[in-house]
Amino acid sequence: MRLKAEPAENPSFWTRRAYIEEVYTKVADFWLPGYNHSVTTIRLGGHADLTIEYRNYEITDASQVSRLSTRPVTLSTETAGAQE
Repeated sequence: MRLKAEPAENPSFWTRRAYIEEVYTKVADFWLPGYNHSVTTIRLGGHADLTIEYRNYEITDASQVSRLSTRPVTLSTETAGAQE
């Protein structure tokens, strides 16, 4: 699956145009990011080109996850505001 997009507005004064492409790959029963590529035109001249490749996914079964800590977490108004 492939996603191509451009922001509705420039994310910064320093950028004129941004182009984003993201490709998802099916791993087992899940669609996970395969790679992300973005090209941005910089106002002072030039381009910024960023590519992220995602590899070596390992899908674990639920028995491995159940061994993780299951300590309950209680959020109060004070802790919820601190996490923002």
